[in-house]
Amino acid sequence: MPAIDPYQLLNLPTPDAGLEQAPLKILEISRQIDLQNSLTQDDIRFVNTLEARGNRFRRKFLRSLGYDEQTGDFSPLENQHLLFVGHVGCGKSTELTRLTRELEGPERYWVVRADITELLDPNDLKYYEVWLAFAKQVIDSIVAYNEAHPSDLLPLPETQYGALRDWLNRVVTEQTQLRELTAQLDTSAQIGGALPFLGALLAKFTSSVKAGSTYRKIIRTELNKGYSEFIAALNTFLAAVRHAIQTAHLGRGLLLVIDGLDRLKHDDWRDFFVNNVSQLTSVQAHVVYTAPMALKASGDLPNQFRHIVLPMVKLKDFDQGTPIEASYKALRHLVLLRANYQVFESQTVLDRLIEYSGGHLRGLLQLLSNACIEADGALIDEAAVEQAIKSLASSYRDWLKPAHYALLRQVDDNPTNEGLAEDMSALIDRGALLEYNEGSWRQSHPCIRTLPGYKHAKPEP
Repeated sequence: MPAIDPYQLLNLPTPDAGLEQAPLKILEISRQIDLQNSLTQDDIRFVNTLEARGNRFRRKFLRSLGYDEQTGDFSPLENQHLLFVGHVGCGKSTELTRLTRELEGPERYWVVRADITELLDPNDLKYYEVWLAFAKQVIDSIVAYNEAHPSDLLPLPETQYGALRDWLNRVVTEQTQLRELTAQLDTSAQIGGALPFLGALLAKFTSSVKAGSTYRKIIRTELNKGYSEFIAALNTFLAAVRHAIQTAHLGRGLLLVIDGLDRLKHDDWRDFFVNNVSQLTSVQAHVVYTAPMALKASGDLPNQFRHIVLPMVKLKDFDQGTPIEASYKALRHLVLLRANYQVFESQTVLDRLIEYSGGHLRGLLQLLSNACIEADGALIDEAAVEQAIKSLASSYRDWLKPAHYALLRQVDDNPTNEGLAEDMSALIDRGALLEYNEGSWRQSHPCIRTLPGYKHAKPEP
């Protein structure tokens, strides 16, 4: 008989397809764990963690974008730029996709989503390239709708996006090398029409920037030099799209959702969100950007942005008291949808994985993957979990310095957020320091607290 009864543990009716279909073999469990990509909408492994995070967050997010689900009122602010902030790997992409689904529809928004890391190189990203890529995404969404509804086309006359087309045509005309890039698109223009051709032209520009081709420098120079003209053309286009959407009763507003920006490294996110905030927010649209927790923690968050924090799953209260059952229940469910309940030696083993994740979802999956690798047989036992904890801890040990340990000890001795030391932002950025209750208190990652460097460190005075 299995050591865990998942239906009693999770208070679920039997049978549950997700629990029963979870892989039973250790190597299969490890193989199916994906630490990089978020879940799709219909993934059977999705677990609602909003209760564990605090239900107020969901209401705040929807209201920040003008929607009150209790009354049905929809009244968004004009051209709002909202940062969706949270630790990397805490579940932002999955939650953001589901929350923006609630904002989608004729009485609310026409939503255009994209993960910018799939469109551009996140290691060399410029703010103007993001808008080039998103112009293409908006066009693609219109073309896809028109192809699916040939008798009910979205009304967008060519004159309403002429300024954007003319800007691109001028760049191509003035730069002989770019003519080679776009020459093969002439046939597409005749077959697909002006709007699909414009989308194809933007796609060529975007893919050339991402690939780091010889065209990238030329395109970047033109975007940087003519940014004001480009943004004016883009804003005219977006205004036309909003009008078309409203006229067709497909939405009362246009919402752009830009995922993947939370993965920018320290200097990159500072350059993107702080140093170029005026240029970034010159786009006249409702925009949601994912952003790293370190940006908020740095104290340099520009006032041109509104922001909302996706809370971490909190396993204990601030006073380190009794474990929060709702949080453990949600994370047990998350694990048991990825690893069959029969592979765990005991509930204690399962809960220890959760405890040492600190409520960080990607960290929990990393611990589970490590435990599968460390297991001697077909079961995940206490020894495998202890080795998994050591393995994750060692990944922090590789870069933590004595001063970091001292700072982490200082925070753990007084976890209330009373300000920011210079090095804290980097520790938050790399997941060594976790923030809870939207940043009101902090705690070092539990695995770090097992390291000798932490145990022997003296808190900074």
